[in-house]
Amino acid sequence: MIKEKEVVWGPTKEYTFPALYRLKDLKWEKGTGTFEGHEIAIVSENRKTGEIALFLKVSPHPHDMRLHYHTNTSHSIILDGTVTAGDVNGNIVEGKKGDYFRCPAKLPHTGSGSKEGCEIFMWTEPTKKNLKGQYSGVFDTVYLKPKK
Repeated sequence: MIKEKEVVWGPTKEYTFPALYRLKDLKWEKGTGTFEGHEIAIVSENRKTGEIALFLKVSPHPHDMRLHYHTNTSHSIILDGTVTAGDVNGNIVEGKKGDYFRCPAKLPHTGSGSKEGCEIFMWTEPTKKNLKGQYSGVFDTVYLKPKK
């Protein structure tokens, strides 16, 4: 049996053991772009395929993301707090701790976190190329104009 003290946790050049990330040990950074105003901890990123996995702390204030879509399919598990998502027809669903969201690529939706804030684990599936014609490893977000 392998003892925990013998394992190097987190990413290494060659994965010889599954990577384990402890929430208490994550290195949080200020989010930019789609995640501006929030904190993120990226745990896996492949710029060749556009895949990324990250933890997201949504800041504790009410906010709404207007109608938008992402260029790759994304998945989210709510670790703490509440998240709402809506569609183009105004239908809204609320997710709570332990719930899972799957959002297909290019599906227009809205999103918001609770006024208390929330924590989410998110990852994307491979994408062909981002909007700039390259793999970015980031959640590309395209905002849509509201209908008049």
